[in-house]
Amino acid sequence: MEENSLKNIKGIGARRAEAFQNLGVYTPFDLINHLPRSYLDWSAVTPIGALENGQTVLVAGTVCSDVTVKKIKKLTLYSFYVCDDSPSEFGKADTLSVTLFNQKYTAEKIVRGKKLYLYGKVEVYGSNAEMKSPQLEEKNEGGFRAIYPLTAGLSSKIIHNAVKTLLLDSAPLQIPETLSNTIRERYGLCGLKQAYLWIHFPQTQEQIGA
Repeated sequence: MEENSLKNIKGIGARRAEAFQNLGVYTPFDLINHLPRSYLDWSAVTPIGALENGQTVLVAGTVCSDVTVKKIKKLTLYSFYVCDDSPSEFGKADTLSVTLFNQKYTAEKIVRGKKLYLYGKVEVYGSNAEMKSPQLEEKNEGGFRAIYPLTAGLSSKIIHNAVKTLLLDSAPLQIPETLSNTIRERYGLCGLKQAYLWIHFPQTQEQIGA
């Protein structure tokens, strides 16, 4: 990988490279030093039947309805239901209502029977639970998701994928150690690459605080 070019990173072209410059990120080393400002906990799934109002949590389930479309002025609402794969204590699947706003591309991929992970804030009204515009994924890598300082044209997912390419690609960025093996062994310190992996892709709360 050309050491000083962001454009050679998979998923970053000239336009995104310019967007990164608005964040002070010009090189691959700048990118791995663009540190998360917070993390989202994708390490544990909360059953739909256990959701409480105001929680921000990860839910897993299966799409169990068709997508309905409703237009309100400049907003297009796409609504559907997700059922918990585990039966509730009453022997019935617990159901979550999901609403997406102006997300036609995402809504077109929602079909009955599709398994989804949803991360977002929950609103509970009586026996009804709802998420509005949650993050949707078909797979869950677990751990914690980094949230980065952003600018127009970039998302945390774009940055996540670019950093992942730099650190975990078949030809990863070479990161020289700043401390000798002797010093690191004496004080129980990990290598610099491992430190970057824990910063950007922590699997536990302990790795975040390491």
